[in-house]
Amino acid sequence: MTSTPVKPGPYYPPVAIPPGVTIEEMRIDKGWTQAKLARKMGRPVQVVNEIIKGKKEITADTAIELSRVLGYPASFWLNLEANHRENVARLERLKAEEEEVKKTRNFPYAEMVRYGLVPPTQILRERFEHVLTFLGVACFDALESNLPVVFRKTGRLPVSFEKLAVWLQMGELALPKLKLGRFSKSRLRASLSEIRSLTLEKPASFIPKLKKIGEETGVVFLFVPEFKGLPVTGVTRWINGNPLVQVNLRYKTNDHLWFTVFHEIGHVLNSQRKQVFIDIKGEENKSIDEEKADEFACRALVPKDVFDELLSLPRVSEAAVRRYSAKLGIAPGILVGMLQHVGKVRYKDLNDLKMKYKWEIARTA
Repeated sequence: MTSTPVKPGPYYPPVAIPPGVTIEEMRIDKGWTQAKLARKMGRPVQVVNEIIKGKKEITADTAIELSRVLGYPASFWLNLEANHRENVARLERLKAEEEEVKKTRNFPYAEMVRYGLVPPTQILRERFEHVLTFLGVACFDALESNLPVVFRKTGRLPVSFEKLAVWLQMGELALPKLKLGRFSKSRLRASLSEIRSLTLEKPASFIPKLKKIGEETGVVFLFVPEFKGLPVTGVTRWINGNPLVQVNLRYKTNDHLWFTVFHEIGHVLNSQRKQVFIDIKGEENKSIDEEKADEFACRALVPKDVFDELLSLPRVSEAAVRRYSAKLGIAPGILVGMLQHVGKVRYKDLNDLKMKYKWEIARTA
C-alpha cells in the first residue's frame, strides 16, 4: 500500500467581518455621512445603517445600487456578503461543535497520518476537520447512519466504532481506482483452485494476481492495513453491485490471512447480496452465516477427507505437514494453523512453517 500526500486545508478567518465594514470605510474616505450615502442609494438611512452593521443582508438589488454609488461591480458586494454569511455559519457551528470536537480523540489520528490519510497536526479542531473530510461526512453523528453494519463486542476487546469507520472508508476510497466487470459467481467458483495456489507465493506476487482475478470475476479484493486494538480481520460488503472483500494483517501470518480471504469469499458465494459481514476475531456465539463461512474456508483450503486423514495420525510431524501441503498445493503454514485450531498441533509447535507478512508503508515527504 502506498500513501498519498494530503494537501493543507484552506484558511478560515477567526471572525466574521460584515461587508458593511468595507462600505463604511469607503463612505468615510469620500467624506460622506450615512444620510448622504442613503440618499445616493435611494434607501432609508436606517436600512443603510443596518447593512453597515451587518444586521441586514446585501441583496442583488442592493449590490447593484452599491456598484453604481461606490464604483465596484455588484458581484464584488455579493461575494463579500456570501463570504460573510459563510463565516457567520461556520463560527456558530464551531461553538455548537465544541463537544463533538472532543470525540476526535477516539480516532486513530497518529496511524491515519502514518498511512497518509490526513496531515499531521496537534490542534484538535484541525484534526476534527481532517477526519470529517476523510470520512466524507458533515458530523460524527451522521457517521453511523452511513455505515450499514452492526457494531458488536468481542469477549476481550470492544470494536472501536471510530477505528472501524476509518478502516472501512480506506477500502471504499480505493474503489474509483479499480476497473471491475460484472460479478460472476460461477467464474469466482472456477477461480478457487487458482486462488488457493496463490498461498504459495509472496505478497509482491499474489496481491496483483488476486486483484486480477477480482477484475475478471467482478470482486474487489483489497488489502488494507489494520489499526492497533481493532480486532477486525476482514469484511465483506456489496457496493454498486460488486462484492468488496477487505482484509488486513492483524495476525501477520499466512494461515490467518488466507483463512480470512476464503472466509470472506464464502460470504460472497453463499450469502445474500446487500448483507455486510465483519470478521471479528475472538467473537463468541457466531451467527449461522459466520459458521458457514468458516466451514467453506476450511473445505476450500483442505478437503474434509484429507483433513480427517491428518487428524487420524498419531502425531503430525513437520514432514507430514510438508507432504500433505505439497499434495494439496497450499502453503504448509495454512495446514499448521488449521491443525492448531482444532487442537491436533500445539500452538507453540511447527510455527516455523508459517510465513510472516508485514506492511510496507510509503511515507510522505
